[in-house]
Amino acid sequence: MNRTALCIQMLNLLKSRGLMTREELAGEMQTNVRNISEFRKELEIAGYAIETVSGKYGGYRLAEDTLLQVPALKDSEKRSLQEAGRYLQSHPDFRYQCDFQSALDKINAGLRDQHHISDVYIKNRGALNDHLQKLLDICETGIQQQREVLLTYRSMRADRFADVRIHPYEILNYQQAYYCLGYSLKAKDYRIYKFSEERMKNALISEHTFVREKDFKLSDHIGESGLIKDRIHELDLTISAEEALLIAEQPPGIHCEMEWLENKKLHLHMFMEGDVAVRMFLLSLGSHVIIHSPKRWQTEIQNIAKTMAGKDF
Repeated sequence: MNRTALCIQMLNLLKSRGLMTREELAGEMQTNVRNISEFRKELEIAGYAIETVSGKYGGYRLAEDTLLQVPALKDSEKRSLQEAGRYLQSHPDFRYQCDFQSALDKINAGLRDQHHISDVYIKNRGALNDHLQKLLDICETGIQQQREVLLTYRSMRADRFADVRIHPYEILNYQQAYYCLGYSLKAKDYRIYKFSEERMKNALISEHTFVREKDFKLSDHIGESGLIKDRIHELDLTISAEEALLIAEQPPGIHCEMEWLENKKLHLHMFMEGDVAVRMFLLSLGSHVIIHSPKRWQTEIQNIAKTMAGKDF
């Protein structure tokens, strides 16, 4: 990056973040600390008033009345802002959600190009290595340009990798992992493909294009509380001990109704999606849960406990 670009970057940092030390500026700008003083002199020659604050917590700051032209955002910066908005929408406990969304709407209104942003955040964001990030970028390009993607993929039940041609529709983020929802040309149905070293080996973008279905709804293809659309189970439980308080603080499942009973016991009437989710939830409560209904889960959890403890249980 040349000196002019670095000076402009320094201006933007001081305007957006306020008081910054030379070390902080150098770190953000990826330059030598000694250069910061030189950049300051050049900016002052150009007419910008940069104040020096002395003391232990001092540094540089831009004069409050300084106005800067808003620089154009790069495509990656536009996308990151829009993704941040969608990520925060999946976290209703964020205090400033309304204000953030209002600010984001104003920024979006000023953007010339509005791209389809496909990342849907269902749970906490996970990290990808360089190889998987490259595969995700290829699928994202396929979504943006509506082009067919050829995956080298191994499903959960398969013994080997196979080529799968898909029309990519959405990138999903769920429980520290990324997935691509796409229409499989072989299965003639929508499938979910995980970005994992064990499952996805390669991805190639094709010259073949496709037309995205006008009536496509993501909610038709993912679950209400998880990634996979699955059977809904109705549960009637009583939970005791510390587990009761933890559950009350963060109610699980769908449409959860709670009532405190005597002796710090919590009565729960709830709906949960998927056999695996129900099984893991009940087992996580151990001896601190009483299953009132359905009887099927009483029997299944008892059998699992016997198997875990051995035949002499």
